[in-house]
Formats: sequence, structure tokens, C-alpha cells
Amino acid sequence: MLTVMPKRNDEDTAEECLQKALKLAPDMRKVLVLYELESKEIAGSLDNGMTLAECLYLVEIFKHWMLRSAIGGN
Repeated sequence: MLTVMPKRNDEDTAEECLQKALKLAPDMRKVLVLYELESKEIAGSLDNGMTLAECLYLVEIFKHWMLRSAIGGN
């Protein structure tokens, strides 16, 4: 069974969010980081050598998590 991340904390800074992720890094298999720079004119992504299929899979998981979070699901 797939378990997605816990509920988000709207008060975390970008740095705090990344620090929490770094604690889990030893157990991570694939990583996709999406970001928008402070100027809001530049967005980008970083990954650790994912295929397109792996990237799309993580994006679908993220969409699932966002929808569940928005409706108050676990």
C-alpha cells in the first residue's frame, strides 16, 4: 500500500521543508523537487536521474495527496 506524506504545514519555510526532507533522505529512492524562486518569474525542478515514467508517477502521487489534503482526508 502506498502511503503519502502527512498533512502539510502551511507555516513552514522552504528551508524548513527541505530540512525535514533531508532527514528522510537515506530512505528515499527517487526524488523530484519542484520549486519557484522568490521572484516568481522562474520555476524549475531537480531530480536524481528519474525516467519520465517515474516522474509522472510521483506527480500523480502528489496530485492524490493534494486532493486528499484539500478535502481533509487521511
